[in-house]
Amino acid sequence: MNNADIEKLKKELEALKKNPIKSNSIPNECPNCSSKIEKTENSCCSGATEESKDVQEIRSCCSTKKSKDEELHSCCPERKSKEKIDGDQGLASCCSGGSSKTETCCGTVDLGKKNRRRELVLLIVSLLSIVASYLFSEFHIYHTLGSQYLGILDPAWIAIVLSGSPLYVTAFRKILKGKITSSLLVSMAMTASIVIGFLVIFGVGSSGHDHGGTYFFVAGEVALIMAIGAFLENLTIGKSKSAIEKLISMKPAIALVKLSDGTYQERNVASVIPGDVVLVRPNENISVDGIVLTGISAVDFSSINGEYIPVECEKGSLVYAGTRNMSGALEIQATKKSDETTLSRLIAYVKEAEKKKAPVVRIADKWASYLVISSLIIAILVFFVGVFGFNLGVMEGISRAATVLVVFCPCALALATPIAVAAGIGNGSRKGILIKSGSALEALAKVDTIAFDKTGTLTQGKLRVEEVFPFEIEEDELLMYASSAEAKSEHPLAKAIISAYGKKLEESEDTTSFVGKGVEATVNGKKIGVYKIDLLKDLIPPKTYNSIPLGGRTVVGVTIEGKYAGAIAISDILRKDIAKVLSELRLMNIKTVMLTGDSKGAANKVGEELGINVIKSELMPEDKVEAISELKKDGGRVLMIGDGVNDAAALASSDCSLAIGAMGSSVAMETAESSLLSDDMNKIPILLRLARRTLITIKINITLSLVISFVAIILSMFGYIDAVIGALIHNGSSTLVCIHSALLLLYRGEKNKRKQSLLKA
Repeated sequence: MNNADIEKLKKELEALKKNPIKSNSIPNECPNCSSKIEKTENSCCSGATEESKDVQEIRSCCSTKKSKDEELHSCCPERKSKEKIDGDQGLASCCSGGSSKTETCCGTVDLGKKNRRRELVLLIVSLLSIVASYLFSEFHIYHTLGSQYLGILDPAWIAIVLSGSPLYVTAFRKILKGKITSSLLVSMAMTASIVIGFLVIFGVGSSGHDHGGTYFFVAGEVALIMAIGAFLENLTIGKSKSAIEKLISMKPAIALVKLSDGTYQERNVASVIPGDVVLVRPNENISVDGIVLTGISAVDFSSINGEYIPVECEKGSLVYAGTRNMSGALEIQATKKSDETTLSRLIAYVKEAEKKKAPVVRIADKWASYLVISSLIIAILVFFVGVFGFNLGVMEGISRAATVLVVFCPCALALATPIAVAAGIGNGSRKGILIKSGSALEALAKVDTIAFDKTGTLTQGKLRVEEVFPFEIEEDELLMYASSAEAKSEHPLAKAIISAYGKKLEESEDTTSFVGKGVEATVNGKKIGVYKIDLLKDLIPPKTYNSIPLGGRTVVGVTIEGKYAGAIAISDILRKDIAKVLSELRLMNIKTVMLTGDSKGAANKVGEELGINVIKSELMPEDKVEAISELKKDGGRVLMIGDGVNDAAALASSDCSLAIGAMGSSVAMETAESSLLSDDMNKIPILLRLARRTLITIKINITLSLVISFVAIILSMFGYIDAVIGALIHNGSSTLVCIHSALLLLYRGEKNKRKQSLLKA
């Protein structure tokens, strides 16, 4: 963009502020806004509800019918100094806002990475301050300087402020809400250490230490350990990017509505009501759910049912919003409002399912109320028993009570889960498996039922010629004529036939395509036809026709000069090693289910060949969700594996989910909690074993941390350890947990051959 363009744009933006957007095609009032656009020039539909603030609705509400760049510029007129809006993401950020991204017309800035970098810097600073505090104490720096009061300036205060203050804030807020969490117990331990530190420095009794700086070290060390745990937990269970925007991008914003005089008018899709007639031109997304009134065309339904073979639609056919009209123009009578369409329900399913997904809660928080009460009771008992039972000094009694609080502090317990999760996720990533959260690992470890999509998951989503049935002609010659006749077609079936022939094609002339029927062309002076097999039934001898297996695949017939010359059967390709993977899953006592939008014949053919336990076919996205719900009601822990947009709702509603990366859509990958970054299906059993091993590691970590804490409490009660030694033991148990978790990085996840041989026997 040159300077002249920039100046022109600035003038347009100034004019836009004075004269708000008006268009004959787009109504001045956004259907989802509470006020006119003229009143929202600085906020871009600021009256819109959160549910309605998506890119497509904002575009239709705020934009003019100009070029894409101009309409994006017009949306946020108050940002005059910006030269360019960076695509729909920038538009959504500018107009709809967002909690994790800056509101800028020059593209969005993900604040997550910045926050993580900031947290990491604070952790490093806190760690250095703790190291400095320990060295100051070990080498008696304050006494060397001639005053123990300098201990008040202990470097550990940096860690207490940076890493400990968030714990105090969290504990206070939770208490106001009537909740007790591990942050309260940690705050108590820190507070006790800080108070004793001040008492010692000002000479109020003696606890066996020459200055109170040591206790500040204890408080800072506890704060640092908890901050590290929180950082790792946030890193490993951070909320993944939502797929909602990608689904919404499939929703057409504008519909061509037929008027009473036979002309067409562009309207916002939200204003289309049942009964309206909408025109959809070739290569456009269908804007409504409805019934075809006029026209014949091939429609790509893959966004809804996942099948890559276009469906031939004509008068009376049902079509859905978000699907792609590929060839002819269609007039469609809307049967549903825009917020009731199949695609809108798919978006709603994903939104609702994501709301239900609870974040991983630290195990320490689950037990926090018991830990707090127990630690207080034990600390009080230790104080009174020490002072009145063993005739200890008050400061010594306080010191032992504080030590109990320190060793009771659940740092190792808090680290037990996130460190193991981080190691499990790291191991998975090295194997080409993306696992998004600790909750996903936990759910994967408990899986006993796997629901597979068919096309693109069990199969490759690529058509191939499976079998050829020549009739009074050589097979190679039949393929030559069929592929040459199909040479100018873009239909997936044509590509499969051409690929099967694999040789140089003959020149074809007078090619004519009959939507929903087939294609005709002249090849080497002969009229060749390639049609749906059922259209040639009268030309084929009954015995020959009945010998052609039709179930579970697409079959086309070929004619030469009007005479039947043979048939070609085309089907999808099973994924490599998928049969072996399913066999391995059965040995792991996992039930397998197929959920597909494909026909019953095609589904049964694949399912029976692979030995799938349950086969459910001809399913719409909401049907898949219902099937998942039924499996869960029956007590199953369900893993859904899919690859397409149509699988998004089922992926979101299952207990856990896995997207197939290489073939999968970005919507599937973002909705799913884990993804395979390649086509290697052998990694599915490896993923499940890794998840199970991670869960076992977490349980061992928790047990180990509790045992060490219990032993340390006993020792502190009898005065064998003080707060400093307690802090070091506390630190050592945390380190031990980390080392044990790190061993997960070495886990290979390979099948147990001995166990497998026993099962086979």
